[in-house]
Amino acid sequence: MDQKRLFENCLNRVYFFLKLIGVGIDKDDRQRTFFQRLCGRRIYFLHFIQLNLNLSGEVAWLINSLIFGAGTLEQYTHLLPGLTLGILGDLKTFFMIRYAHHVLDLIESFKSQYTNMIVSNETQSEILNKKLSFLEVTTRVIAFPYVFGVSMFAVGPVIVMISIYYTTGKVELILPFIVLYPFDSFKLPIYPIIYVAQIWSALVAVNFVYGPDCFYYTACMFIHIQFDHLQHDVEQFIEKYRNGRTSHHQSHYSEFVELLNRHRELIRCVDLLEIIYSKSTLFNFVSSSLIICVTGFNIMVIKDLPLAMAFTFFFVVGIFQICIFCYYGEILIQSSSKVADAIYNSKWYECSVADMKDYLFILTRAQKPCKLTAYGFYVISLNSFAKILSKSWSYFALLLTLYKEPQTPRQ
Repeated sequence: MDQKRLFENCLNRVYFFLKLIGVGIDKDDRQRTFFQRLCGRRIYFLHFIQLNLNLSGEVAWLINSLIFGAGTLEQYTHLLPGLTLGILGDLKTFFMIRYAHHVLDLIESFKSQYTNMIVSNETQSEILNKKLSFLEVTTRVIAFPYVFGVSMFAVGPVIVMISIYYTTGKVELILPFIVLYPFDSFKLPIYPIIYVAQIWSALVAVNFVYGPDCFYYTACMFIHIQFDHLQHDVEQFIEKYRNGRTSHHQSHYSEFVELLNRHRELIRCVDLLEIIYSKSTLFNFVSSSLIICVTGFNIMVIKDLPLAMAFTFFFVVGIFQICIFCYYGEILIQSSSKVADAIYNSKWYECSVADMKDYLFILTRAQKPCKLTAYGFYVISLNSFAKILSKSWSYFALLLTLYKEPQTPRQ
């Protein structure tokens, strides 16, 4: 399968998941206002209402328990992962719609650069195929922890209820998530409806995160590949013309301008990606430490195996999602820096003075790596991922200390 087809398959998979949650790419969004974009996405609007009704109930329970001191540490840690994931999904989809015109600009830029993905060198072609295959595997594999996690939250309470019934002979109704309702949610026939609604909200929250993330992975990989091709073309260009300008001066200069324009376009693509994701990424970074910490804590303290398994998958999702997110930010930094290396490591000193001045344009800009940030507070890189893990461990140790600390009896 050729490189163009592989990339189109990855992009089509992104289209599918975005349509599934009602955030499909619509060419008319360029002329629409934000309110018109929302009105045109009825499926998304229904999913949004369903999810946020449950999130509102979780927030209401949290506020109520904090005011009256009715909650326990285990209940808080049970509540927080699902609540933060739902808010994260809201933010990711909101900004996908808010900046839909930038999303369209990115896709159009990708399609206009398809020709740069066609390589004649067999080794380069093999490397490119591996990168696109890695992207395809990433978007597939990351879905499994999400699916298993939601599945365990769906069946876990049922297994626990069956276990309690066979042990004590009593029927104790349990819901997957802690939500405060203005009515008794454990009465029949309301209980099964609420149970299904909570699982449906979990599926919506997962897809609200997964869909925009897949577009982010695909965009980052495409830009990374284009930076690698630009690096190769810059090296070949300097090698070809290192003896100075030939009689084909016009052809030489037009090729240089083409390289310069490609570099500018890739920088513009990174800037567009920054606009679309920077705000939601800030919450993603802040919440990741919390999710990893409290899910790890729940795995340690929850005695019911099905619920512990559910949080185990949640724990894997928390680590894997932010790790892959940071990895793709890292490859952008590395590949954009290599463009400057291509000029610096070449025989630029054999070129004419006029050519050196031209190469200096690209060299000067490429020395500043393209970076994606969490709204300017954090750089999306593997170094940031390491910091998130470090903070998660600190919070986890603090939680365990609070949990194991003996309670002083009241006088």
